[in-house]
Amino acid sequence: MSKIKAAVDYIGCDYYSWNIENLRIAHKHQATASASPNSTFLPGNIVLVCASQHNGVYGFLAEAEYVYPDRVAKDIWKDFHRPEHQVTKLKVLSPIKLIPEAVRGDMTRAGIMKCNRSNTVRYLRGSLAAQPVVCKEPPTIVDIKPQAKTPVVTYSKDTKPEPIFGFVYILKHVTHGYKIGITADIKRRFSQLEVGTKAECVGIWSSEDYKAIEKHLHSVFFKERCPQSEWFDITSKQLYVAINLLDKYATCITCTPIENKATSVAPRATKSKDNSMLLPLLLTACIFFGGIAIANDPQIRPYSEYEQVN
Repeated sequence: MSKIKAAVDYIGCDYYSWNIENLRIAHKHQATASASPNSTFLPGNIVLVCASQHNGVYGFLAEAEYVYPDRVAKDIWKDFHRPEHQVTKLKVLSPIKLIPEAVRGDMTRAGIMKCNRSNTVRYLRGSLAAQPVVCKEPPTIVDIKPQAKTPVVTYSKDTKPEPIFGFVYILKHVTHGYKIGITADIKRRFSQLEVGTKAECVGIWSSEDYKAIEKHLHSVFFKERCPQSEWFDITSKQLYVAINLLDKYATCITCTPIENKATSVAPRATKSKDNSMLLPLLLTACIFFGGIAIANDPQIRPYSEYEQVN
């Protein structure tokens, strides 16, 4: 008898609320963490992992394999609300799909209600169309009761899923503006871009979702983007917005402090020169130096001589 048939009566559900990114991480690393401190899944249990987004509920189908003996939630999800909870290794059985409301019914704090889970499993397997489902149970909050601890399954450490991190960086060029780019090898990339000589580093951030973050920033500043490049002609205010977004969704490695406003230099107030005394001074100087020149010129006779001639 297979593990699936032995545990066919229980279908578990882990609900990541409105954090769709944590759902993607769970699917990528084939792992899940429950609201309960200890895993509530036995090996072979069918598990629905889902999360909400503005346009519906998304989820995927998986089978529980074992509980990690040396990993907790914070090792995989950097913002999981219960970082020390156990992590269950999953065998993923379907891609992430949009689950119609007619199939999964009303959502509770514990996720999909028990009466709708079998229909949701069939839908994710592809054997059920999105038809209305009548649920006899009232939409109440479902409390998950902790079960007995599952036996620890040994495995090779080489098979542990390791998070893949990358870097988002912002560079400033004298003439090109700002560059928003990504790389998995920051040292090699900065060497290629000649950072320190032709450009200076504004900041570096690390994240598993570095590609999605860069794509989002490029869409935010698409009007300021230089054609066919990653360079943007953005203002100081827009740079501050980009840094705030990066601080929110990634881990800051280094960043130059930026003020929350465009710097502007007020024109200096120049005092108008008072020229009212300039003309009398010039006239006095002309009379003084003119008199000296006349007195010293031998060709010019004194006025007393003119009197004698006349």
